[in-house]
Amino acid sequence: QLAGLAARQQLVYYDAPVQGTRQPAELAQLVILASGPLAQRAAVQPLFDAIGKRTLWVSEHAGQSSRLKLALNHWAFALTHGLAESLALAKGLGVDPAHVMDVVSGGPMDCAYFQLKGAAMLSNNYMPSFSVDNAVKDSRLIAEAARQTGIKAD
Repeated sequence: QLAGLAARQQLVYYDAPVQGTRQPAELAQLVILASGPLAQRAAVQPLFDAIGKRTLWVSEHAGQSSRLKLALNHWAFALTHGLAESLALAKGLGVDPAHVMDVVSGGPMDCAYFQLKGAAMLSNNYMPSFSVDNAVKDSRLIAEAARQTGIKAD
């Protein structure tokens, strides 16, 4: 719809969601997921460079970047959910949840997201970096996209 509106106004439209939350945004470390025509990319790249550490040009067709963003948000939700349940299970079983962090650290399942979110959870810091309203909206979009494509995404 936005691409159509832009075309009617004789404007060039780029679909450019970002990967990253508040802190990466404040540090201009976002990853820009951009889709749009090749011809004017040089004109918009300085804007993307000002807010991000890199731009991934996904497609010449608007909408492809937003689709990629849904897949990435699904991954972030899965990581957060899995980590939270693992820490809760350890605690419920009488094991120090910090041991989960210790065992995973430096191994093949470790990643910066695991470290950041795990440390926050262990210190009972639940300050949101992504609003519940946005998570609910994206979860609905993910579920609808999965349904439309025949992908089972429990």
